[in-house]
Amino acid sequence: MDTTNIQGQEMMKAIVAEWGLESFPPEQQMEMVDKIGDLVYQAILLKAVDMLEEKDEAEFDALVEAPGTDAPKVLEFFAKKIPDFDTLVEKEVKNVKAQTVDLIS
Repeated sequence: MDTTNIQGQEMMKAIVAEWGLESFPPEQQMEMVDKIGDLVYQAILLKAVDMLEEKDEAEFDALVEAPGTDAPKVLEFFAKKIPDFDTLVEKEVKNVKAQTVDLIS
């Protein structure tokens, strides 16, 4: 099972649902998800790094420094190391939405 792809799909579904992008054409959905996803990824990264146990920090550092490491691989790592990581993702999707709505308003 490709858990990296599953993590990415779950984040995409959360973004599409939270921002109400279901009515947009697929190409436009992907463009919006990419932009919003970058913001959400940054927010998750900041929170998740602080939540890592000390014993996992060196492994995380090695992962980040390894060639070919991308966002899905980092998310997969966090999903394995942080209990209730899916809840953190959902929370950060909502937080980013609230922050962007405040900026737009």
